[in-house]
Formats: sequence, C-alpha cells, structure tokens
Amino acid sequence: MRIKALTVVVCIISALYGGDLDAQESNHVISWEKDRIISGLLHTNLIGDIQCGDNGEAVFFRQAVQGDPSRAPIIRIDVRNGEYSTIHLSRLSSQHISAREFVASGSDLYVFGKDGKSSFIWKVDPGGELKQKIKLDRTFDDAIRLVPFESGSFLIIGSRYTREEELQTPIEIKSVVELYDASGQFLKTVALKFPQNAQAEIPKTYGNTAPVQKTSDTMPTAKNSLRSRKPLPEDSLQDQLERRTSLSVAVIARYQDKAYLIPHSNPTRLLVISASGEVEPEIILKKPEGSNWATNMRVLGQQALIEYRMPPDTKTGNMEPVFVLYDLTNGDAIATYKLAPGFLGFFACYDWRQQFTFLFDKDNMVSIRYGMSN
Repeated sequence: MRIKALTVVVCIISALYGGDLDAQESNHVISWEKDRIISGLLHTNLIGDIQCGDNGEAVFFRQAVQGDPSRAPIIRIDVRNGEYSTIHLSRLSSQHISAREFVASGSDLYVFGKDGKSSFIWKVDPGGELKQKIKLDRTFDDAIRLVPFESGSFLIIGSRYTREEELQTPIEIKSVVELYDASGQFLKTVALKFPQNAQAEIPKTYGNTAPVQKTSDTMPTAKNSLRSRKPLPEDSLQDQLERRTSLSVAVIARYQDKAYLIPHSNPTRLLVISASGEVEPEIILKKPEGSNWATNMRVLGQQALIEYRMPPDTKTGNMEPVFVLYDLTNGDAIATYKLAPGFLGFFACYDWRQQFTFLFDKDNMVSIRYGMSN
C-alpha cells in the first residue's frame, strides 16, 4: 500500500525512458486563486490515491491511522462548501475488513477488499451507509485497481499468490485483469499485452525527496517472489513480473462504460477496455520532454487530462507536475498546464474548463486549494 504525506506533492516514478511531446496547441499556467481550510480536519497522511467524484464536487482520500492501514477510514470533502465526513470501514461489517482499494463513482463509493477469506465489493453512499455488499466468486490475495461500470459490471485488477506449502510464503504472484457482473459472478479474463521493458523493481519517492517505507500489508516484492520455480510454459515468470510491474503502478480512470488504463511502459500507452471486457486498439501518447511516468488521469468524453512529474529540481528538490490534455480520437495533445512558481498541492479534480482543485496543508489543517489556468 502506498503512503504519502500531505505536506508534499504526490508520488512520482523515476524516469527511465525519454519521449518528447509534439508542439502543443496551447500552453497554460495554473495560478493560485484561493484556499479553503477544512474546519476540524487536521493535517494528516494519505494512503493511496485521491479520488474525485464524477461530478467534480467531492474529493475522497484515505486517512492514515495507527495500526493496520487497510482499515484506514475514507474522508469525503465537499469542494463547494468545505464540509467533510468520515466513512469508517468498521461500520461495513462486524468482521475484520482488509480494504485495499476504493473508487468514487458519482456520489457513491466502491470499496474493494477482503472480509475473512472472501473478496467483496462494498457499495457505500456519501453518508457512509452500506447500500450493497457483493461477494466475488473468485478470491484475490491483493487488489490493485477496481473500475465500476455504469452498466453494473466491474473490472478488477488484482493478484493471487501460489504459496510454498511448508513456509506458506508466496513463490508466485500472478496479476490478473478480470470482469465480473453486478452480482459478483466471474465473466471473463481480459487479455492485455505488456511491454518487454517493464522493470521488476521500480524506485519510488513521494513528495520532494524522501523515500517511502512500504507498509506491512504491501505485496511481497518481485525480488522475493523469484524463488526457484520452473516458469509456466504459457506464462513465464518474467511475463508475470512484467505484468505485475505494469499493473501495480498503472494509472486508471473511468468514463461511462469504459476504463482507461496507462500501464508502466515506454512509450506511454493508453489502453481502453469496455464494460464487456473488449480491449480497443491502444493509443500512443507522447509525454512532455524530460518528464517521468504518468501519475494521474481524468477522462471526460473524448479528452483525457494526464499528470506527469518532472525530475527533482536541483535547487529546491521539488518535482513539478505537468498536465497534458489529449484528444483521444487521435492521441494528439491539445494543451499543457504547468503550476505557477511556488504552487504546491495534491491534484484532485479538474472541471474541464479552467479550475483545478488540489489538497494542501495550511496551518496544520487540511485545505482545498483552487487554481485557475490562464
């Protein structure tokens, strides 16, 4: 599970490959407009990704707690008025819930995890009340991504471990992309092709320069999974590592009944998966010159806004974001957006006009930071 501090900016992945972005139609600067302090919500650490409600009016994130991070509550902030609520996962079940992933869809939340030995999806309303509990007919040892489609089906990216009988430790980690119906019944495996240059171990830093210590519930490392075993003929160990690496750091978004996935690869490849599990021809995107991998994405209609990170500044150590707006009909860049000097925050939402919304720590309180592009 990934942990990051609110006082600094989101995770980047060190650049391993180049890639230039063609001439942009327009270039913009995001300038500070105002801050809204969230009364009563103290500065905190975040676990995982920041979620933006489909209507852009709410921001969701998981608040780090002492002990088991898989039980961290979910915070919902109304971007319009700054009011917030806390969703405690313990309310969803009398048993221990190990929640690895959640996603905001409209005004509802979908929490993906385990209750005992079975895998479930919990559908929760904005007030934290359980609306539906869906048991999957296949179990995951770890969840990477969840995509709820408008049609009711679910796309799940997760991992299953094969354990050594005596030590009960994983010797094989198989990452899969699977489609389930609204009742949790398995429908099909989605076949994705992965590049041969994916790295087995990817260096990660969060914020400015500080390395992150992995939590105890993080998946076993690829290095530790390389115990002596014979590769499967149809799915070699190297293939498994490439698939797991690509998916574990993938950027994903949903719009209506399509999932948009950017695996860890060079060049930047956008995969589009339908609610029926069909994979459309990939779209090759050129990233900004000198930038790292994509770290965030929002999609609306035939446009995608993707956040990239630049390498650390030699003087300040800051890793500045660059936002690129793409036309998904052809993969061309429409515009780029850079932050004004001194502008910091976690990217949360974009209104597809001029306003960007960020989370920020101000006076030891969580704040909404609003930015406007020129």
